[in-house]
Amino acid sequence: MRKVSLIIQIACFLLIVFTSNIEKAAAETAAEPSRKLKIGILGPKTGEGSAEFGKYVFEGVAMAAREFNKAGGIQGKKVETSFVDNKGVMRETMQAAGKLIDDKVVAIIASPDGLSSFAPVSMANESGTIFMSAGSRRHIEKSGPYIFRNALPEEIATDETIKYCIEKLKYKRYAIITSMRDEESTMNAVSLYMRAIQKHKGEVVSQAYVHFDLSTKEAIAKLKKESGANIDAVVFTGNSKGAIEVLKELRRQGIKAPFVGSENLNAAEFLKAGGEATIGSVLYTSFTTLSDDPVTVKFIESYRNAKGKDPSPVVAASYDSFMLIAEAIKKAGSTEPSKVRTALTEIKGFRGVSGEISMSEDAQTIRTPFIILVEKGETSPELRLVK
Repeated sequence: MRKVSLIIQIACFLLIVFTSNIEKAAAETAAEPSRKLKIGILGPKTGEGSAEFGKYVFEGVAMAAREFNKAGGIQGKKVETSFVDNKGVMRETMQAAGKLIDDKVVAIIASPDGLSSFAPVSMANESGTIFMSAGSRRHIEKSGPYIFRNALPEEIATDETIKYCIEKLKYKRYAIITSMRDEESTMNAVSLYMRAIQKHKGEVVSQAYVHFDLSTKEAIAKLKKESGANIDAVVFTGNSKGAIEVLKELRRQGIKAPFVGSENLNAAEFLKAGGEATIGSVLYTSFTTLSDDPVTVKFIESYRNAKGKDPSPVVAASYDSFMLIAEAIKKAGSTEPSKVRTALTEIKGFRGVSGEISMSEDAQTIRTPFIILVEKGETSPELRLVK
Protein backbone atom coordinates (compact mmCIF):
# COMPACT_ATOMS: atom_id res chain seq x y z
CA MET A 1 0.00 0.00 0.00
CA ARG A 2 2.85 2.36 0.83
CA LYS A 3 4.41 1.84 -2.59
CA VAL A 4 1.07 2.47 -4.33
CA SER A 5 0.54 5.63 -2.27
CA LEU A 6 4.06 6.89 -3.14
CA ILE A 7 3.48 6.22 -6.83
CA ILE A 8 0.18 8.11 -6.70
CA GLN A 9 1.85 11.07 -4.95
CA ILE A 10 4.64 11.20 -7.55
CA ALA A 11 2.13 10.99 -10.39
CA CYS A 12 0.08 13.81 -8.87
CA PHE A 13 3.19 15.95 -8.44
CA LEU A 14 4.26 15.41 -12.07
CA LEU A 15 0.73 16.21 -13.24
CA ILE A 16 0.76 19.47 -11.26
CA VAL A 17 4.16 20.46 -12.70
CA PHE A 18 3.09 19.55 -16.23
CA THR A 19 -0.18 21.46 -15.92
CA SER A 20 1.63 24.42 -14.38
CA ASN A 21 4.10 24.55 -17.29
CA ILE A 22 1.27 24.41 -19.83
CA GLU A 23 -0.58 27.20 -18.04
CA LYS A 24 2.62 29.26 -17.83
CA ALA A 25 3.34 28.83 -21.54
CA ALA A 26 -0.25 29.71 -22.39
CA ALA A 27 -0.10 32.78 -20.17
CA GLU A 28 3.15 33.91 -21.77
CA THR A 29 1.66 33.44 -25.25
CA ALA A 30 -1.49 35.29 -24.29
CA ALA A 31 0.55 38.03 -22.68
CA GLU A 32 2.46 38.77 -25.90
CA PRO A 33 1.31 42.25 -26.85
CA SER A 34 -0.35 42.81 -30.19
CA ARG A 35 1.75 44.90 -32.55
CA LYS A 36 0.93 47.32 -35.31
CA LEU A 37 1.96 46.65 -38.89
CA LYS A 38 4.62 49.24 -38.33
CA ILE A 39 8.42 49.42 -38.37
CA GLY A 40 10.40 52.04 -36.45
CA ILE A 41 13.66 53.53 -37.71
CA LEU A 42 16.17 54.88 -35.22
CA GLY A 43 19.26 56.94 -35.98
CA PRO A 44 20.89 60.37 -36.09
CA LYS A 45 19.53 62.60 -38.82
CA THR A 46 20.88 65.73 -37.16
CA GLY A 47 23.69 66.38 -34.69
CA GLU A 48 27.42 65.91 -34.95
CA GLY A 49 29.48 62.89 -35.92
CA SER A 50 27.26 60.17 -37.36
CA ALA A 51 24.34 62.10 -38.88
CA GLU A 52 25.34 60.89 -42.34
CA PHE A 53 24.70 57.28 -41.28
CA GLY A 54 21.23 58.15 -40.03
CA LYS A 55 20.33 59.96 -43.25
CA TYR A 56 21.39 56.96 -45.31
CA VAL A 57 19.32 54.60 -43.15
CA PHE A 58 16.25 56.81 -43.43
CA GLU A 59 16.69 57.04 -47.21
CA GLY A 60 17.09 53.27 -47.66
CA VAL A 61 14.12 52.33 -45.50
CA ALA A 62 11.84 55.01 -46.98
CA MET A 63 12.63 53.77 -50.48
CA ALA A 64 12.03 50.12 -49.53
CA ALA A 65 8.73 50.91 -47.77
CA ARG A 66 7.49 52.94 -50.71
CA GLU A 67 8.27 50.17 -53.21
CA PHE A 68 7.02 47.35 -50.98
CA ASN A 69 3.70 49.05 -50.29
CA LYS A 70 3.26 50.03 -53.94
CA ALA A 71 3.62 46.34 -54.82
CA GLY A 72 0.68 45.48 -52.51
CA GLY A 73 2.17 45.44 -49.04
CA ILE A 74 1.03 42.52 -46.89
CA GLN A 75 -2.37 41.25 -48.00
CA GLY A 76 -3.17 44.70 -49.31
CA LYS A 77 -2.17 46.47 -46.11
CA LYS A 78 0.65 48.99 -46.08
CA VAL A 79 3.56 48.60 -43.69
CA GLU A 80 3.80 51.89 -41.81
CA THR A 81 7.12 53.46 -40.84
CA SER A 82 8.07 55.77 -38.00
CA PHE A 83 11.37 57.66 -38.32
CA VAL A 84 12.92 58.97 -35.10
CA ASP A 85 16.00 61.23 -34.98
CA ASN A 86 18.11 60.49 -31.88
CA LYS A 87 20.52 63.35 -32.75
CA GLY A 88 23.45 61.12 -31.84
CA VAL A 89 22.78 61.60 -28.12
CA MET A 90 22.39 58.82 -25.51
CA ARG A 91 19.37 60.30 -23.77
CA GLU A 92 17.59 60.95 -27.06
CA THR A 93 18.45 57.42 -28.21
CA MET A 94 16.88 55.71 -25.21
CA GLN A 95 13.83 57.98 -25.29
CA ALA A 96 13.39 57.35 -29.00
CA ALA A 97 13.64 53.57 -28.56
CA GLY A 98 11.14 53.71 -25.70
CA LYS A 99 8.77 55.77 -27.81
CA LEU A 100 8.86 53.26 -30.64
CA ILE A 101 8.34 50.32 -28.27
CA ASP A 102 5.42 52.09 -26.57
CA ASP A 103 3.97 52.71 -30.03
CA LYS A 104 3.90 48.90 -30.44
CA VAL A 105 6.03 48.71 -33.58
CA VAL A 106 6.76 45.15 -34.62
CA ALA A 107 10.42 45.96 -35.30
CA ILE A 108 13.08 48.66 -35.10
CA ILE A 109 15.77 49.20 -37.74
CA ALA A 110 18.80 51.01 -36.30
CA SER A 111 21.57 53.06 -37.85
CA PRO A 112 25.00 51.32 -37.77
CA ASP A 113 26.55 53.99 -35.54
CA GLY A 114 27.50 52.62 -32.13
CA LEU A 115 24.95 54.55 -30.10
CA SER A 116 21.91 53.64 -32.22
CA SER A 117 22.85 49.99 -32.71
CA PHE A 118 24.14 49.17 -29.25
CA ALA A 119 22.45 51.30 -26.56
CA PRO A 120 18.80 50.15 -27.00
CA VAL A 121 19.36 46.39 -27.43
CA SER A 122 18.41 45.40 -23.86
CA MET A 123 15.27 47.52 -23.95
CA ALA A 124 14.23 46.06 -27.30
CA ASN A 125 14.97 42.47 -26.27
CA GLU A 126 13.15 42.72 -22.94
CA SER A 127 10.07 44.14 -24.67
CA GLY A 128 10.12 41.42 -27.32
CA THR A 129 10.61 43.93 -30.14
CA ILE A 130 12.57 42.82 -33.21
CA PHE A 131 15.71 44.99 -33.39
CA MET A 132 17.90 44.95 -36.50
CA SER A 133 21.03 47.00 -37.07
CA ALA A 134 21.60 47.95 -40.69
CA GLY A 135 25.32 47.41 -41.18
CA SER A 136 26.82 47.56 -37.69
CA ARG A 137 30.14 45.83 -37.09
CA ARG A 138 29.23 45.24 -33.47
CA HIS A 139 28.08 41.68 -32.90
CA ILE A 140 24.87 42.79 -31.26
CA GLU A 141 23.01 39.69 -32.48
CA LYS A 142 24.47 37.90 -29.45
CA SER A 143 22.57 40.21 -27.10
CA GLY A 144 19.29 38.31 -27.10
CA PRO A 145 16.76 36.37 -29.20
CA TYR A 146 15.10 39.48 -30.66
CA ILE A 147 18.33 41.18 -31.73
CA PHE A 148 19.48 40.86 -35.37
CA ARG A 149 22.34 42.23 -37.45
CA ASN A 150 22.19 42.77 -41.19
CA ALA A 151 25.85 43.17 -42.11
CA LEU A 152 28.51 41.41 -44.12
CA PRO A 153 30.26 39.11 -41.61
CA GLU A 154 33.92 40.11 -41.46
CA GLU A 155 35.00 36.51 -40.92
CA ILE A 156 33.51 35.62 -44.32
CA ALA A 157 34.68 38.81 -46.05
CA THR A 158 38.31 38.53 -44.92
CA ASP A 159 38.46 34.83 -45.75
CA GLU A 160 37.03 35.27 -49.26
CA THR A 161 39.30 38.24 -49.98
CA ILE A 162 42.50 36.50 -48.91
CA LYS A 163 41.44 33.36 -50.76
CA TYR A 164 41.07 35.41 -53.95
CA CYS A 165 44.42 37.13 -53.42
CA ILE A 166 46.28 33.87 -52.89
CA GLU A 167 44.54 31.70 -55.49
CA LYS A 168 44.00 34.23 -58.27
CA LEU A 169 46.67 36.88 -57.77
CA LYS A 170 49.29 34.60 -56.21
CA TYR A 171 49.96 36.99 -53.30
CA LYS A 172 51.67 34.79 -50.71
CA ARG A 173 53.65 37.12 -48.40
CA TYR A 174 51.70 39.68 -46.36
CA ALA A 175 52.50 42.60 -44.09
CA ILE A 176 49.67 43.77 -41.83
CA ILE A 177 49.28 47.39 -40.73
CA THR A 178 46.63 48.43 -38.23
CA SER A 179 45.76 52.07 -37.66
CA MET A 180 44.98 52.40 -33.97
CA ARG A 181 43.59 55.89 -34.61
CA ASP A 182 40.51 54.62 -36.44
CA GLU A 183 37.44 53.23 -34.68
CA GLU A 184 36.84 50.90 -37.59
CA SER A 185 40.18 49.20 -36.95
CA THR A 186 39.87 46.40 -34.47
CA MET A 187 42.07 43.63 -33.16
CA ASN A 188 39.32 41.29 -34.31
CA ALA A 189 39.84 42.30 -37.95
CA VAL A 190 43.58 41.71 -37.66
CA SER A 191 43.07 38.24 -36.19
CA LEU A 192 40.59 37.36 -38.94
CA TYR A 193 43.05 38.35 -41.67
CA MET A 194 45.82 36.38 -39.99
CA ARG A 195 43.59 33.32 -39.69
CA ALA A 196 42.60 33.59 -43.38
CA ILE A 197 46.22 33.95 -44.50
CA GLN A 198 47.22 30.90 -42.49
CA LYS A 199 44.21 28.90 -43.73
CA HIS A 200 45.00 29.55 -47.39
CA LYS A 201 48.72 28.81 -47.01
CA GLY A 202 50.02 32.38 -47.09
CA GLU A 203 52.59 33.94 -44.77
CA VAL A 204 52.56 37.00 -42.50
CA VAL A 205 56.08 38.41 -42.82
CA SER A 206 55.63 41.52 -40.66
CA GLN A 207 53.05 43.36 -38.57
CA ALA A 208 52.84 46.91 -37.17
CA TYR A 209 50.39 49.14 -35.28
CA VAL A 210 50.43 52.75 -36.42
CA HIS A 211 49.73 55.45 -33.79
CA PHE A 212 50.09 52.96 -30.94
CA ASP A 213 53.83 52.84 -30.37
CA LEU A 214 55.04 53.78 -33.85
CA SER A 215 54.60 56.66 -36.26
CA THR A 216 53.62 55.84 -39.84
CA LYS A 217 57.22 56.33 -40.97
CA GLU A 218 58.58 54.08 -38.20
CA ALA A 219 55.95 51.40 -38.86
CA ILE A 220 56.81 51.17 -42.55
CA ALA A 221 60.54 51.07 -41.75
CA LYS A 222 59.84 48.16 -39.39
CA LEU A 223 57.91 46.27 -42.09
CA LYS A 224 60.67 46.87 -44.60
CA LYS A 225 63.38 45.61 -42.25
CA GLU A 226 61.51 42.51 -41.08
CA SER A 227 60.40 41.45 -44.55
CA GLY A 228 63.49 42.47 -46.49
CA ALA A 229 61.04 44.46 -48.62
CA ASN A 230 59.81 41.13 -50.00
CA ILE A 231 56.08 41.75 -49.61
CA ASP A 232 53.35 40.68 -52.07
CA ALA A 233 50.57 42.70 -50.42
CA VAL A 234 49.92 44.94 -47.42
CA VAL A 235 46.75 44.26 -45.44
CA PHE A 236 45.47 47.52 -43.96
CA THR A 237 42.76 47.77 -41.31
CA GLY A 238 41.55 51.33 -41.02
CA ASN A 239 39.71 54.04 -42.92
CA SER A 240 40.51 55.62 -46.28
CA LYS A 241 42.24 58.65 -44.75
CA GLY A 242 44.63 56.47 -42.76
CA ALA A 243 45.13 54.22 -45.77
CA ILE A 244 46.28 57.11 -47.95
CA GLU A 245 48.82 58.19 -45.33
CA VAL A 246 50.23 54.67 -45.04
CA LEU A 247 50.17 54.07 -48.79
CA LYS A 248 52.17 57.22 -49.54
CA GLU A 249 54.76 56.33 -46.91
CA LEU A 250 55.10 52.81 -48.33
CA ARG A 251 55.91 54.28 -51.73
CA ARG A 252 58.33 56.82 -50.24
CA GLN A 253 60.25 53.95 -48.69
CA GLY A 254 60.27 51.95 -51.91
CA ILE A 255 57.63 49.32 -51.08
CA LYS A 256 55.39 48.87 -54.12
CA ALA A 257 53.14 46.12 -52.74
CA PRO A 258 49.39 46.69 -53.28
CA PHE A 259 46.85 47.15 -50.52
CA VAL A 260 44.28 44.62 -49.33
CA GLY A 261 41.43 46.14 -47.34
CA SER A 262 37.76 46.49 -46.54
CA GLU A 263 34.98 48.66 -47.95
CA ASN A 264 36.45 51.54 -45.94
CA LEU A 265 38.78 51.89 -48.92
CA ASN A 266 35.97 51.65 -51.47
CA ALA A 267 35.75 55.43 -51.49
CA ALA A 268 36.39 58.12 -54.07
CA GLU A 269 38.89 59.87 -51.79
CA PHE A 270 41.08 56.76 -51.62
CA LEU A 271 41.41 56.59 -55.42
CA LYS A 272 41.72 60.35 -55.87
CA ALA A 273 44.27 61.03 -53.15
CA GLY A 274 46.13 57.73 -53.55
CA GLY A 275 46.35 58.04 -57.33
CA GLU A 276 48.59 55.57 -59.16
CA ALA A 277 49.70 54.06 -55.84
CA THR A 278 46.25 52.48 -55.39
CA ILE A 279 46.55 50.35 -58.55
CA GLY A 280 46.57 46.66 -57.68
CA SER A 281 44.65 47.15 -54.44
CA VAL A 282 42.06 44.50 -53.58
CA LEU A 283 38.99 45.59 -51.62
CA TYR A 284 35.92 43.81 -50.32
CA THR A 285 32.55 45.46 -49.92
CA SER A 286 29.02 44.55 -48.87
CA PHE A 287 27.49 46.43 -51.81
CA THR A 288 28.67 47.84 -55.10
CA THR A 289 27.16 49.79 -57.98
CA LEU A 290 29.31 47.64 -60.29
CA SER A 291 26.96 44.67 -59.81
CA ASP A 292 24.96 43.56 -62.85
CA ASP A 293 22.35 41.66 -60.85
CA PRO A 294 18.90 42.84 -62.10
CA VAL A 295 17.59 43.42 -58.56
CA THR A 296 20.61 45.56 -57.71
CA VAL A 297 20.59 47.43 -61.02
CA LYS A 298 16.93 48.38 -60.58
CA PHE A 299 17.63 49.61 -57.05
CA ILE A 300 20.60 51.70 -58.18
CA GLU A 301 18.65 53.29 -61.02
CA SER A 302 15.70 54.14 -58.74
CA TYR A 303 17.98 55.70 -56.15
CA ARG A 304 19.90 57.69 -58.73
CA ASN A 305 16.68 59.02 -60.22
CA ALA A 306 15.46 60.10 -56.78
CA LYS A 307 18.70 61.41 -55.27
CA GLY A 308 20.97 62.18 -58.20
CA LYS A 309 23.81 60.12 -56.74
CA ASP A 310 24.85 56.52 -56.12
CA PRO A 311 23.54 54.63 -53.06
CA SER A 312 26.04 53.81 -50.32
CA PRO A 313 26.43 50.39 -48.65
CA VAL A 314 24.45 51.74 -45.66
CA VAL A 315 21.53 52.74 -47.91
CA ALA A 316 21.56 49.24 -49.41
CA ALA A 317 21.75 47.53 -45.99
CA SER A 318 18.84 49.64 -44.74
CA TYR A 319 16.76 48.87 -47.81
CA ASP A 320 17.41 45.14 -47.39
CA SER A 321 16.71 45.29 -43.64
CA PHE A 322 13.19 46.59 -44.26
CA MET A 323 12.58 43.98 -46.96
CA LEU A 324 13.82 41.15 -44.73
CA ILE A 325 11.52 42.15 -41.88
CA ALA A 326 8.56 42.69 -44.22
CA GLU A 327 9.18 39.26 -45.75
CA ALA A 328 9.25 37.70 -42.26
CA ILE A 329 5.95 39.38 -41.31
CA LYS A 330 4.40 38.09 -44.52
CA LYS A 331 5.66 34.54 -43.92
CA ALA A 332 4.56 34.60 -40.29
CA GLY A 333 1.10 35.79 -41.24
CA SER A 334 1.19 37.79 -38.03
CA THR A 335 2.75 40.79 -36.30
CA GLU A 336 3.35 38.84 -33.10
CA PRO A 337 7.08 39.34 -32.45
CA SER A 338 7.79 35.71 -31.56
CA LYS A 339 6.29 34.51 -34.84
CA VAL A 340 8.05 37.21 -36.86
CA ARG A 341 11.31 36.35 -35.13
CA THR A 342 10.96 32.68 -36.05
CA ALA A 343 10.14 33.52 -39.66
CA LEU A 344 13.11 35.88 -39.83
CA THR A 345 15.56 33.23 -38.61
CA GLU A 346 14.26 30.83 -41.29
CA ILE A 347 14.95 33.14 -44.26
CA LYS A 348 17.28 31.50 -46.80
CA GLY A 349 18.39 32.69 -50.23
CA PHE A 350 16.58 36.05 -50.10
CA ARG A 351 17.47 38.19 -53.10
CA GLY A 352 18.46 41.56 -51.72
CA VAL A 353 20.01 44.56 -53.43
CA SER A 354 23.29 43.67 -51.72
CA GLY A 355 23.21 40.07 -52.97
CA GLU A 356 21.74 36.80 -51.81
CA ILE A 357 20.99 36.81 -48.08
CA SER A 358 20.31 34.02 -45.61
CA MET A 359 19.84 34.31 -41.87
CA SER A 360 22.10 32.30 -39.59
CA GLU A 361 20.97 30.53 -36.42
CA ASP A 362 22.56 33.29 -34.33
CA ALA A 363 20.52 36.07 -36.02
CA GLN A 364 23.20 37.36 -38.36
CA THR A 365 22.81 37.70 -42.12
CA ILE A 366 25.06 35.42 -44.13
CA ARG A 367 26.30 36.64 -47.50
CA THR A 368 29.49 36.77 -49.48
CA PRO A 369 31.47 39.92 -50.26
CA PHE A 370 31.89 41.66 -53.56
CA ILE A 371 35.61 41.73 -54.36
CA ILE A 372 36.98 44.72 -56.28
CA LEU A 373 40.33 45.24 -57.95
CA VAL A 374 41.78 48.70 -58.57
CA GLU A 375 43.14 48.90 -62.11
CA LYS A 376 44.86 51.47 -64.29
CA GLY A 377 42.31 53.56 -66.18
CA GLU A 378 42.65 55.93 -69.12
CA THR A 379 43.05 59.00 -66.92
CA SER A 380 42.91 57.68 -63.34
CA PRO A 381 42.60 54.39 -61.40
CA GLU A 382 39.32 52.52 -61.89
CA LEU A 383 37.41 49.86 -59.97
CA ARG A 384 36.61 46.47 -61.49
CA LEU A 385 34.34 43.87 -59.92
CA VAL A 386 36.20 40.57 -60.04
CA LYS A 387 34.02 38.41 -57.79
